[in-house]
Amino acid sequence: MIKKVLLAGAASVLLLAGSIPVLANNHADTSWSFWLKANQGNSYTASREKTDASSAYLALHSMSKSGGVNGWLQMANGTEIGSPKTRVYSGGAAYVINYAYEKYGHSNVRMAIETANSFSTSTQASGVWSPDSV
Repeated sequence: MIKKVLLAGAASVLLLAGSIPVLANNHADTSWSFWLKANQGNSYTASREKTDASSAYLALHSMSKSGGVNGWLQMANGTEIGSPKTRVYSGGAAYVINYAYEKYGHSNVRMAIETANSFSTSTQASGVWSPDSV
């Protein structure tokens, strides 16, 4: 009898756990592609919602010149949030430290991207980014 009661209780817990909604963060990748401006001029992704305190994510898939890119997170309106520039080389990826969620909660952010080296002409680059990491 005790086994039946324990088994029924365990089954109830499993059924209840299966019905609890799971909240996912905003970590899906969004593509970006720019002609990055000469002399390290900034380019900006479209904004996305920041939903947790995790690092952002930046990947560089290709670049027409060597040297990589620097990326950092800003508020959607361009307000700096103390996110240090993070260098990513072609074929690489990095987590981008930021405190947007801690300072502003759920908010819209964008990735600012520039060439890691100062070139006298624009440079083609592409990759992906997300405001939250897994």
